[in-house]
Amino acid sequence: MPLQLPMMDLQDQLEVEPGAVWGRLSRSLVPASERYGAEIILIGRLQPGAGGLWSGSWEFWTDGEVSELDERNLAEDALGVAVIDRLADDLVERYAVQDRGVQELRLGVSGVQGAADYAGVLRYLATLEFVDDVRVARVQGNRLELGLVTTADSERLLTLFEADGQLLADELDPQAGGAIELVWRQR
Repeated sequence: MPLQLPMMDLQDQLEVEPGAVWGRLSRSLVPASERYGAEIILIGRLQPGAGGLWSGSWEFWTDGEVSELDERNLAEDALGVAVIDRLADDLVERYAVQDRGVQELRLGVSGVQGAADYAGVLRYLATLEFVDDVRVARVQGNRLELGLVTTADSERLLTLFEADGQLLADELDPQAGGAIELVWRQR
């Protein structure tokens, strides 16, 4: 998991004062973090304690949700491990696909404007680790009907597609004919 620290150059110093971090003032921290294109924001406040031990208060901001972690009187390396473990646990809970057996889900994908989009949808789906096979059932206009062999259930699949941003749930008709309806949004 890549970690990018703020550069703390003049732009960062002008946008964020240390008091905003200590006070958890998201109004100034969120716009400043957009500069880095991060999907997850991790904010930490550390304080040294007696005997070389540290205390830390952390927040993870993911998809508009805030998770908190407070640890007291830990060695420096143990504090870092606790934070990374908690963040990894949160991400696994949010995005991991549990292998509950393979199933075939029906997908309808609209917004496919030509051969390049057609190939792009198939290539994209084939690269996903939770997709075992993609079968084209029908092509009609700018819409594909697909059979997706996957270990993910439909709810987790939609969450993963939403996080990636290339296939979006069709808000107008999300369950037409039993298929999961999506819109291709090539980047």
